[in-house]
Amino acid sequence: MITLFGIMMGGMMHMTAAAFGLSLVLINLPHAYDILRFLGAAYLLWMAIGIARHGNGLDLSHADQATPRPTSRLLRQAFLTNILNPKVILFLLAFLPQFVPAQADNPTQRILVLGAFFFGIGFVIMALLAALADRVRHWVMAHPTVLRGQSYVTSVLLSGFAAALAFSNRP
Repeated sequence: MITLFGIMMGGMMHMTAAAFGLSLVLINLPHAYDILRFLGAAYLLWMAIGIARHGNGLDLSHADQATPRPTSRLLRQAFLTNILNPKVILFLLAFLPQFVPAQADNPTQRILVLGAFFFGIGFVIMALLAALADRVRHWVMAHPTVLRGQSYVTSVLLSGFAAALAFSNRP
């Protein structure tokens, strides 16, 4: 759930930037999109290398303890992963404005409301997936090779996403 909040925080920042036109400015500035794209790719690659070297750091055995573990790292990682993803900016710029009529009285407010609905629905869906993941946790704890394999698969996927982001063309 902490990761979900980090993702939502990044998404809400993107939505606010899109509503106030900041995303358009970023995309139209020479090389700004490329800088964001390369920062995002570097961050994904950094996470992939860390997971490959040290595992994903997911220790499911302490999930039932009464003392909560520090969550700032999870929140920060989720936020940075989302905020450094230029594809989120492009998606919001392409998706939200098409539902706002050109003659709308307050297009900024409409985009913010639509974005809030979009992220609200996404939050509910991802929260349900998080609850399902919690239910699967006991099975994963009983099969430690699954967790090790998941670390390697995650590392490979993050590396692939980093490469795809780094080598994608500017829109």
